[in-house]
Amino acid sequence: MTKSPFQFSIRLLLAFVATIGLSLGTIVGKPGMVSGMLMLFMLTVIPATALVGIIHSGGYLRAFFIGLLVPSSLGLVVVGHLIVSSLKANTPYEVQFALWPASLLGYRTAATLVWSLTIATGFSCVVFRWLLSNEPSKEN
Repeated sequence: MTKSPFQFSIRLLLAFVATIGLSLGTIVGKPGMVSGMLMLFMLTVIPATALVGIIHSGGYLRAFFIGLLVPSSLGLVVVGHLIVSSLKANTPYEVQFALWPASLLGYRTAATLVWSLTIATGFSCVVFRWLLSNEPSKEN
């Protein structure tokens, strides 16, 4: 009996739940330096994790990480924009407000879109691989 693509280990499930919790914490939490730094960290770490997952995993998990890599790489564009906007400021006071605007609405919207696309594309790749790898039944 082969393992279903929708069976996960406890370790992978806990890592997935922790990632979702951190992501929701940065989006729902009060805008500030801590949530901004956490959002920057998550937008940087998820593509790196996907790349490591592609290299070191196989089967359905590799399909998930392949689907995860492309949209999560869009988050690096947001990180680049944050870095460039912080380099344009002249004083430390301006750096803080250039890097983390009071609302963070645009960055939070971009992060929400990137993370939603990441999860949806990852699971779509798993379903697509499952559909391609299953042979039709030969009961006739």
